[in-house]
Amino acid sequence: MEKIVNKITQKWDSIYKSNNYAFGTTPNVYFKLFLNKYKPSGDIILPGDGEGRNSVFAAKFGLKVFAFDLSIQGKEKALRLAERNKVDIQYEIGDFLKMEIKENSFDVAALIYTHFHPKIRSAYHQKISNILKINGWLIIEGFSINNPNTIKQDSEVCYENFSKFYSIDDIKKDFPNFDIFELNEEKIELHEGIYHKGTASVIRYVGKKKV
Repeated sequence: MEKIVNKITQKWDSIYKSNNYAFGTTPNVYFKLFLNKYKPSGDIILPGDGEGRNSVFAAKFGLKVFAFDLSIQGKEKALRLAERNKVDIQYEIGDFLKMEIKENSFDVAALIYTHFHPKIRSAYHQKISNILKINGWLIIEGFSINNPNTIKQDSEVCYENFSKFYSIDDIKKDFPNFDIFELNEEKIELHEGIYHKGTASVIRYVGKKKV
């Protein structure tokens, strides 16, 4: 597993070392809609937040942000983006499964195009579930396993193995202790930097942890 983590780290460092923001500096559309619709408060965790576009928006929204990634290049750009927007975010580097994070400590978790390796995805999702408080919100947007070829060509640079992508059944199986507010597979037009462009089939999910 360590070899996989090292490979992923090298890949994203290579992508993020450019001066340009690979996925832009504006927040993901679905994430922005979620915040405006449900108006969560408190502490939010954003795994794999890369260059920080969603972390910075969450901080501007008034949430206390804890983000992390494997890429030091991503962290450096995220902190610069936060400084330009005059907000504070906590951003760490590390493997999520090895991080010591207190259970029942976050009010919101956002997995925005966070495609974990299939061998460890369920373990990552279980940890996300554990660290959310009762009634904590979970939002997910990620590529569907039914992605059209138009977006596969662009996303292959980033994601390599399409078995990492989501299905509705994956979400239901990994988060059984959540009330489902939204869970759909949709075709959308992505306009997020140079890597997320074109027609994409995505899974969109909003859930709330049950008592």
